[in-house]
Amino acid sequence: MHRLEAREGSSQVTTRSVAAALRLQHLDVYELPAWQKAGLTLLNSFPAALIRVIELNYSVSGLDHALARTVRTADLVRESLAHYEGLEGPFEAVVIGAAGQGAAHLAVALGAPFLPQPFVLGFRGGGSKADDARAAQRSGQALSELILANNPDVCIVNHFDPIHDGRFTPYITHARLKLIELHEEYAAFVRSRLKPGGALVFLDCTAPWPQFRIGPRLTFQIGGWGGIAPSEYLDGSPRIDAMKAAQGSPHRGGWRVDFPLEQQPESEWGTAPGLRESVRAFAEREGYRFVPVTAVEPEQLGELAFLAHARLYEKEGREPAGTLVEMFTRTDPAAARLAALLPCWIIWNTTESLAFLQRMLPRFPQNKPILFTPLANFVVTPDLVPWAQWAATFAGRQWQALGWNPDRWPSDAPAMWRPTEALARYCEAHPNPMRATLTIDELVDCTKQINIPSPDGASPTKPPSGEVEERSRRPRYCEG
Repeated sequence: MHRLEAREGSSQVTTRSVAAALRLQHLDVYELPAWQKAGLTLLNSFPAALIRVIELNYSVSGLDHALARTVRTADLVRESLAHYEGLEGPFEAVVIGAAGQGAAHLAVALGAPFLPQPFVLGFRGGGSKADDARAAQRSGQALSELILANNPDVCIVNHFDPIHDGRFTPYITHARLKLIELHEEYAAFVRSRLKPGGALVFLDCTAPWPQFRIGPRLTFQIGGWGGIAPSEYLDGSPRIDAMKAAQGSPHRGGWRVDFPLEQQPESEWGTAPGLRESVRAFAEREGYRFVPVTAVEPEQLGELAFLAHARLYEKEGREPAGTLVEMFTRTDPAAARLAALLPCWIIWNTTESLAFLQRMLPRFPQNKPILFTPLANFVVTPDLVPWAQWAATFAGRQWQALGWNPDRWPSDAPAMWRPTEALARYCEAHPNPMRATLTIDELVDCTKQINIPSPDGASPTKPPSGEVEERSRRPRYCEG
């Protein structure tokens, strides 16, 4: 059967990286054959040709539209659970919910498998041109309504980001399915792998973003998390116009479609309502401990993972050997355990992620190495952080960017695989494995270090009078 989710998608990478780390194996995100690496290395000297090849790959690699009629959530769930074959447990905990490498590092710290709420399907074809939001919305609606008709246990967000996805939007339609109830395949996995009385840790990210309401379980999101506010996507700005002019696009202004606008959990990182309540009810019926952890922005799960690993080194009575700064799906949680590194996950290569890194930097061990593995995404955006700013942030520290040619930022094709190879070599040269795992009570103690509110933190709600509020940046967690 054809693989449904792309291996490099954020949800798949979260699951794959946890499964690999539980085996103490490094994760090769792309798994490119040697001939593709050779071809991309050659094209790296010809940027325009490289971008064209990436566009062609998008145009042929998406799913056939016919699959929208036949796909079932059970197919996606089984595809995800297959990564844990041979890891029988029993485990002290199972982590469910929001995807992202903050979630991955938390699961690995607990020695627990991770079960994602979201599954993203990329269908061939999108808008008729790169900046056509209406065409992208119509394509997404047609496909998603077919999926929803056969899958009452999910909602769908069609995600259109004409900035961070650059000129690639005509080639792919994203349908992000989110479970709104615990799937029976997940329930069976928990019963077979979680020890009696063990913990179900639910990661609930309520990060809000305005979405257009297309149907009862269908929304359309324009833009995505980074250094550009939702209002700038909707209304436009001079810097967005400048980016589009540089791309040769005639588009000016923002993007909207003719549907009601409301606040919802962000497409890629937010947790859709329903699943949390379903998991809680299942835990109560089956005699498991239910432990929800709620964040209002995805970076906070990365912060919690950093604190959790710091706690593990305290537990082992030793200091970490350094810090691993990872970006988006450029990740390898096994490396943190193999070489005694504190993981600091940042979402993207944008100004908001740089600000988070700067807040975290004082917590990094002094006079210890910092290994930086940024992502190659091949798009110059208005919120892109220049390489010199990353270097300035790390100035005075023992830092190195693994596998990167800074002159090619952010479009260095070999950086799709060389950071993984370099990090594996580093771990081999600096063996310092961490043996401990975190208990649930220790996880709860870590959340208390960052001001956890009342046990049932508020979920996003519709703003009054149809207005859409900007997202809050205040850290909030809850533990129940």
